[in-house]
Amino acid sequence: MKKILTILFVVSTICGFSQNVGINNPTPQTALDIIGRLRLSPIDVEVTGNAPSIPANQGYFSYYGTPVSDFFLFLPAGHKGSFLVIENTTLKVLIIPGVTTLNSGQLILLFFGDTAWKVIYTNESNWTTSGNANTDARLNFIGTTDDEDVVFKRNNTEKLRLQDNGVTINGVITISDVSTTGEIKPYGTSGSSGQVLTSNGDGTMSWTSMPSGSSVGVGNYGTVTNPITGKTWLDRNLGASQVATSPTDAASFGDLYQWGRNADGHQLRTSGTTATLASIYFTTSGLFITGSSNWLSALQTHMWSGTAAENNPCPSGFRIPTAAEWEQERRTWTSNNSEGAFASSLKLPLAGLRGENSLLSFVGTNGFYWSSTAIGDSAHFLSFNSSVAVNEFYLRGDGRSVRCIKD
Repeated sequence: MKKILTILFVVSTICGFSQNVGINNPTPQTALDIIGRLRLSPIDVEVTGNAPSIPANQGYFSYYGTPVSDFFLFLPAGHKGSFLVIENTTLKVLIIPGVTTLNSGQLILLFFGDTAWKVIYTNESNWTTSGNANTDARLNFIGTTDDEDVVFKRNNTEKLRLQDNGVTINGVITISDVSTTGEIKPYGTSGSSGQVLTSNGDGTMSWTSMPSGSSVGVGNYGTVTNPITGKTWLDRNLGASQVATSPTDAASFGDLYQWGRNADGHQLRTSGTTATLASIYFTTSGLFITGSSNWLSALQTHMWSGTAAENNPCPSGFRIPTAAEWEQERRTWTSNNSEGAFASSLKLPLAGLRGENSLLSFVGTNGFYWSSTAIGDSAHFLSFNSSVAVNEFYLRGDGRSVRCIKD
């Protein structure tokens, strides 16, 4: 459909008259003074390749046809004060390098200034508030082409600024979820293995080593190796202050983790509680989640899987053992009960568990050690008492002991 433009079109060839010219205007005030509409009939140009020509450096040109891909239009240099109207009626994107792009059905008016063409009108916004289609990341972007900052505002107040040396955010950053395949990396130094980010109290953060004995980081844990399997383990439970001196040594019991959770403080035997299920798998509340077979509202199984597990609470280089690794370990014991568990290289104590109701149970009589192996809404664990040792599985809401194995 041909466009009728209501514009003031300066005809550069009219320059030698000593008086003004009027159309439907008996008293022209300028060199060309029009009352009414000016109709420009386009010159139709068929697109048969990926770089059609343009017949002249001024006028109205409508590109039509069925190109198989987006195509380029290279504009010739214009005379100062020249105008061009370009229309794209194909179903592909017309790319004018260094100037702009035209989606299907788009029309633009260009003006040639001192050295270059500039878009002064378009019948379509390049970026709309309802979404955009047929964009090309090489050419379409939000930003600047000069050395100026980009500012984003809300309620006319600056909230984000893109600068040459980084990004300034004015406000609280809330992360509602973290992709299981991505990473979060703070700007600047990368820190060392086992370190955590801590506040300096002045709005900045720095990498800090965890205190000795913490259940995150290497701390003061030692290692032991089973001479039969050749597997290396930590010498004590996560959170324990010492290697077990007896099956009922309270200082060796350590923490009790809900399956798959990170070490946010919930694992402490005296941590507070909440009945509200977590909506994301990385928790920060430090509260033991009660009243449900699964502390997480959505069933997920990846949090403790392998060396790349997002919520792995073990020190660097260690992980939660699989059910098969626990079974291999159990088969090397001198007896299939708590006596054999303590007599083994691991010196496993009877640390008990913390139930879904948050109450401690079986402390000093039973040992329950999580594996990384999930099964449906449950997970496998090693269980033993004075009578028997067996690999079992149960729901993930209970808090059980964790003993880490080397990668």
